[in-house]
Amino acid sequence: IILTLTEAVLLKLGGMSVFDSLIYAMSTAGTGGFSAHSAGVAVYGSSYIYTVITIFMVLFGLNFNVYFLLLMRKPREIFRKSEVRVYFLLFFAATATIALSVYRISGSAEESVIYSAFMTAAFMTSTGFSVTDYTVWPLYPKVILTLLAIVGACAGSTCGSLKISRVIILMKTAFANLRRLSSPRSIKSIKMDGKNITKETVSDVNAFVTIYVLILIVSVVLLSLDSDSITTAGSAAVAALSNVGIGFG
Repeated sequence: IILTLTEAVLLKLGGMSVFDSLIYAMSTAGTGGFSAHSAGVAVYGSSYIYTVITIFMVLFGLNFNVYFLLLMRKPREIFRKSEVRVYFLLFFAATATIALSVYRISGSAEESVIYSAFMTAAFMTSTGFSVTDYTVWPLYPKVILTLLAIVGACAGSTCGSLKISRVIILMKTAFANLRRLSSPRSIKSIKMDGKNITKETVSDVNAFVTIYVLILIVSVVLLSLDSDSITTAGSAAVAALSNVGIGFG
């Protein structure tokens, strides 16, 4: 509630009506992406509004336990969590590289950074807002945004997709299995944030990811029956399965 009202106030200060500011704040909070206008957020053409919504998309993509740690006055513990570190690393790395790629088209450094950050947050947090015609961007941004839509944001947030914590556990499990091949007799526990991950949790994560991938493959195959573009079929499947709502083609 505090985050939602804070965003609404900041959007109102940016020139939105009270109604629109509440609509967009609640839409950001639930990472739903619904808009009060057919043109979406782009109808305002305001870098300030784009920046505010970007920041709050990122904030709502965080695990809500982070805010509990803030209330408990333990800010240092936040960045000790691997999920939070990976989340911000992915966001800033994707924003920077996409901005460099888009700059060749736009020619404006400010516009490239703002649009790249906004679309990265929109795809990564499954909010699904849009402020520019990202379909004309080069292939690299499209690939990165699609992968971010699959990975998603933090567990314990309002976002869809696989969630970063599951991807981290999946990667740790994969590397542990590779090490076991070279040292069959070694016993290595899988840890996250200094705590052992149980076999049940690893099994659940593997099952979740496997089912996700299988449904994704079947969806792409079914959509390809009514589409001549793998881009359209693939991004539509990801958009639906990860609850992102926006895609390519």
